[in-house]
Amino acid sequence: AHHAEIGKGTVYKHFASKDEIYARLALDFHWEVLERVRKLPADQPVCERVRAMLKIGWQAHLSSKELHRVVLYCGRPEFRSSLTPATAAAFDTFERERGEVIRALIEQGVEQGVFADKAPELLIFEVQAAFWGAVQVVWGGYLGQIDRDHYLDELASFILAGLSRRPAHETQRSAREAKPREAKPLREAKRLGHPRR
Repeated sequence: AHHAEIGKGTVYKHFASKDEIYARLALDFHWEVLERVRKLPADQPVCERVRAMLKIGWQAHLSSKELHRVVLYCGRPEFRSSLTPATAAAFDTFERERGEVIRALIEQGVEQGVFADKAPELLIFEVQAAFWGAVQVVWGGYLGQIDRDHYLDELASFILAGLSRRPAHETQRSAREAKPREAKPLREAKRLGHPRR
């Protein structure tokens, strides 16, 4: 209200509560980010699109600490329960559409053999956990002054490595298969109990 040079009473004529104002800020933020992701070239390689998507989210969430806090606040279940039905439905619509965009990208990577053949929900969880954890570490001040572009590149490489890795049991089997076998004479000498000459 102060920045818009209008009274608080005027603001509350348009919004039912302060939480409704926060919700509008968060929704505008979310939709802007999603629309930028949607504009990424469909013919761009999957890994490049993932990097581009992460860059869009990284820059948006690190653009303003205050706005980032609002977005986190609006993501809490107890916050959602306090909203009007229309605003709560708007969040549901956004989350469904965002989920469809991300899932389609992940599934394409799996189909092309670029990403591990795992449930999309698990792969999406891994991406979200790494991304949100990194954003929180930056805003928490644990890293001090950093080159954010460089850290984004490292984060993207880490996430892509995780997406492309095979399940643990396959990795272990591959390691066993790749273990160099002893030469036949040496194996035979061990079997007979004779030292190798």
